[in-house]
Amino acid sequence: IDVFVYSFEEGYNSASQTFWGTGLYNYSYVLHDPYFLQAVKNTFILVIITVPVSTGLALLISLGLNSIRRLRDFFQTVFFLPYVTNTLAVGMVFMILFKKTPYSDGLINLLIQFFGGRPVDFIDGPYWAKILVMCIYTVWVVMPFKILILTSALASVPQDYYNAARVDGTPPLRIFTRITLPMIAPMVFYLVITGFIGAFKAYSDEVAIFGTNLNAAGMNTIVGYVYDMLYGDDYEKESLRAKRRGRVRRVITYVLLSIWALIVLFPFYWMLLTSVKSYSAYNAEYIPSFFTLSPTLQNYVDAFTTVNLARYFANTVIFALATTAIMMVVIIFAAYAFARLDFPGRDLVFGLFLSLMMIPAELVVITNFVTITNWGMRNTFWGLILPSVTSVFYIYLLKENFEQIPEELYKAAKVDGTSDLKYLFKVMLPISQPTVVTIVILKVIECWNSYVWPRLITDDEAYFLVSNGIQEIRENGFGRENIPAMMAAVVVISVPLIVLFLIFRKKIMAGVSRGGTKG
Repeated sequence: IDVFVYSFEEGYNSASQTFWGTGLYNYSYVLHDPYFLQAVKNTFILVIITVPVSTGLALLISLGLNSIRRLRDFFQTVFFLPYVTNTLAVGMVFMILFKKTPYSDGLINLLIQFFGGRPVDFIDGPYWAKILVMCIYTVWVVMPFKILILTSALASVPQDYYNAARVDGTPPLRIFTRITLPMIAPMVFYLVITGFIGAFKAYSDEVAIFGTNLNAAGMNTIVGYVYDMLYGDDYEKESLRAKRRGRVRRVITYVLLSIWALIVLFPFYWMLLTSVKSYSAYNAEYIPSFFTLSPTLQNYVDAFTTVNLARYFANTVIFALATTAIMMVVIIFAAYAFARLDFPGRDLVFGLFLSLMMIPAELVVITNFVTITNWGMRNTFWGLILPSVTSVFYIYLLKENFEQIPEELYKAAKVDGTSDLKYLFKVMLPISQPTVVTIVILKVIECWNSYVWPRLITDDEAYFLVSNGIQEIRENGFGRENIPAMMAAVVVISVPLIVLFLIFRKKIMAGVSRGGTKG
């Protein structure tokens, strides 16, 4: 409601919170602003291209993973790595791969020239080239979560259905269209809807590739515009042929999964390789080298001594741990209330909660900004933390998990005189441990990668998080474009989340699967 009211206030001053009139001037201004029209165009192109492409690719990859046993865990781990890596960090790697420099045309251009094409300036060149890079990077970033959700959905389809269909000789395509797709349709629909919402919220991905001056690059988005304004015998013969076809399908599946694994892993390899090259050796390479014979750790020393990387780390740890701890208290009690307590209007309230998932958080960023400013919390940890202490999605995930616990346990506990609070902590939380651990890890990852709100609410370097620090390093950190030192900083920032994911990978998979499967 506040957003709607603010939109009619003309001449609004955020410092004094005064305005000189009301009317439709703000709407007229925005609709005639070429930067806004360009942002709308960019956002719609991203939505139209990346949502169907990423969802389709994620479904194909998930089907491939579901059809194999060997190396399944390996591929799942590799495919999920982009989700736990800082978006801005990997965006800088993509920028280096596509960017033309005075020393080199860039690795991607060298591949294009190898196949007889002409080099293209993907970062500072024509619009189609820049939007292509943006779409490729966006698909690469959003694929892991979609693969995780679809893999869990496919695992929840009863195997008896497939066995019965195979006994009847049903072709694989018909099995997919008649059994698999209808069973996972709710999850596909959920991913499509949230994919559209996520694409409309695109901003940090663009900053990662093109920097903060997106209007100059012509690559701003709707959310970026708002922030700028604010601050995927015969029988025996046939049997043998069927076995051969099965082997061929498995080989093709492994080949395709391996190709995507290489696509996912290559930016990480390039990031690590560049970080151990000296500044002079890197700039002397017109044709980028895929290995180095003289690695150096000086870039890592520079990353900690030239810029205040240790402070960024400490701030992010404080922010992540505090936000996650407070959020867990909020969502545990909320999920328990919706799952077990019977009060008037419970279903209506929960329905309203779920409807909030359809509203991009950026729509309320102005009111959040005004509120935090009025409370005097700009450039404070509380200003960073408070807007992130709840999550409708995590409440939903935990509520679904709580509802899987048999009702008989609750009734037996009440007969014994157990209070609701004791039942929650002694019975429900231990049973739901995989989902709770999953939520904690995902929230820590979310906080670690947070960029938009910290950038808006803090301009004091003493409160910068690692994401803000990366952008600061990119623009002002080393006094020159020292790519190897920047990559060293990116590696240091990315390693904690990757290690965290590798340790708790199975719990994350199990937690999401439990939360999304009823019965």
